[in-house]
Amino acid sequence: MTHRNRAKYRPFMLLAALATLGLPGLAHATTIAVNTTADPGASGSCALRDAITAANTKTATNGCPAGSGADTINFSVSGFITLTSFLPAVTGNLTIDGSGQKIVIDGASLYGVLVVGSLDTSTPVNTLNLNDVTIADGNAQWGGGIWVETTGTLVVTNSTFYHNTATEGGGAINIDGLGTIENCTFFENTETGSTFDNFLGGGAVRNSERTATTTPTTILNSTFEDNSAPSGDGGAIDNTEDHPFHVTNSILAGSPSGNNCSGTVTDGGYNISDDAFCGFSSTSAANGDTIGDSVADANIALDSSGLADNGGLTKTIALESGSYAIDAVPLASCPLATDQRGFPRPDESGETACDIGAYESGPSGSSALSVTIEIKPPATPPVPINLGAGGVIPVAILSTATFDATQVNPSTISLSGSTVDLRGNFRPQCSVKDVNGDGLPDLLCQVAVSGTSLTPSSTIATLSAETDGGQTIQGQEAIRIVP
Repeated sequence: MTHRNRAKYRPFMLLAALATLGLPGLAHATTIAVNTTADPGASGSCALRDAITAANTKTATNGCPAGSGADTINFSVSGFITLTSFLPAVTGNLTIDGSGQKIVIDGASLYGVLVVGSLDTSTPVNTLNLNDVTIADGNAQWGGGIWVETTGTLVVTNSTFYHNTATEGGGAINIDGLGTIENCTFFENTETGSTFDNFLGGGAVRNSERTATTTPTTILNSTFEDNSAPSGDGGAIDNTEDHPFHVTNSILAGSPSGNNCSGTVTDGGYNISDDAFCGFSSTSAANGDTIGDSVADANIALDSSGLADNGGLTKTIALESGSYAIDAVPLASCPLATDQRGFPRPDESGETACDIGAYESGPSGSSALSVTIEIKPPATPPVPINLGAGGVIPVAILSTATFDATQVNPSTISLSGSTVDLRGNFRPQCSVKDVNGDGLPDLLCQVAVSGTSLTPSSTIATLSAETDGGQTIQGQEAIRIVP
């Protein structure tokens, strides 16, 4: 932790004191920690629906403290929160942040997952900031995953939406208010359509009936695959009322019906679509490939395994070696410092281009099996590393349902040039334990700091190794070098 001069806190102390006098525009905020994945939660616990109610009403609810302003909900647990009914609509300014945990909010194919704001334009504007969360299996008339009503504003980052369904518009997200989507993945979301409102469209995202505004809905560095809507209604995205809708540095592919886009979409640059319906201009990318509309799926080269655990807190869709999306965006047009997983953009120091979409490929578009690692578990990225401290750094390689980390050969492990520390009889310092509490055995090794290629400007550490069967693996985690 960086210590600051105590005097620097005085302005904030003054603001806090003024707030207690009831001056307008100044308010406290509460961090509400969800401590159970149950829905509803047991007596005395703080479940997600209790936390939203506490934030909305500013009243303690079950085991959740009362909200007090623009509150934040975070999580002390990981896992699926499977809904048993609709969650309360967000009626204030709220952040739901899954950082440090793997959180999936699942609508059980019965319920829409989140609603922001109200259709009553006389009510205040409500903003939801959503980060590092997966929204799955939502089912609603509008916005199976999230419905942003007229007074709502949504800012969603580093999140994944899959298997959400709407009957009228926006399988994953329906935006009647304002929306910003960055570093997100949309996979197999569906707008089914009905005779009501003449098939509103948007298998993944629908931008719709807002009051007059010049503020655009924006999508940046996001990946859409296999989303669908009725014919011509935008399998990936639909701009129903032709309000401003800007898409930049994004991949839209594999829509089995509805085309990738419908309505007017503004091309913000460096987009790729595998059909001709988005209006993306043909552009020579930084890597020399031609991108825009009508790029063949073989050249987009999304990983054939689809949505997968590629590291980070949410599942993503990787890029295969040779993808036109790799190193396609000039550095000046790469506004985001990390990808959806928290890995740096660009992926290597000194690179002059980053990738299109939510996923930043590894060095040189490596095709090694991507695995999840945790440096100094349970530290939250970017993990602090002191290069001058010497000694060892604990590094965990995590198992999944399809990958057994205990089969990694410790003698092949390298973390940015550093190898596993050896002790008596030259035995690697590694042990098998469940590091992240998912019930699977992980490999935890002590890596010597000496020999590292990390520098004071490094922002990512890369682990490479081989399994006993000869499979090459690679994992990355965001870091920060500290004195």
